[in-house]
Amino acid sequence: LNANTTVMTALGNDYDYKSIFAKQVAALEKEDILFVISTSGNSKNTVLACETAKKMGIITVALTGETGGALKALCDYTIHVPSDNTPRIQEMHILIIHSLCGIIEKELYNRGFFED
Repeated sequence: LNANTTVMTALGNDYDYKSIFAKQVAALEKEDILFVISTSGNSKNTVLACETAKKMGIITVALTGETGGALKALCDYTIHVPSDNTPRIQEMHILIIHSLCGIIEKELYNRGFFED
């Protein structure tokens, strides 16, 4: 959701920055999965996005730090890095994201979504 800076700026200016993701989540489908990243697990913009997704019946996954914050109780799945050191948490987030992408790509390949 954060790849389009024009959309983010427009939503931030027209509404507020804490709802920039929630406004975009409202355009998703029930079959989608929302994956959010928050070191603390308490970033208001990710919490509001997950609250919006839950109301829509969208599966939510959070990547957080040690406690999981508010996202731990809110999301369907939470992967929390067992640390309170922000740089270490974010380094592990990068590793986890790359690992998940590799697993998903392999699964999609095995199901015939990619050609040789």
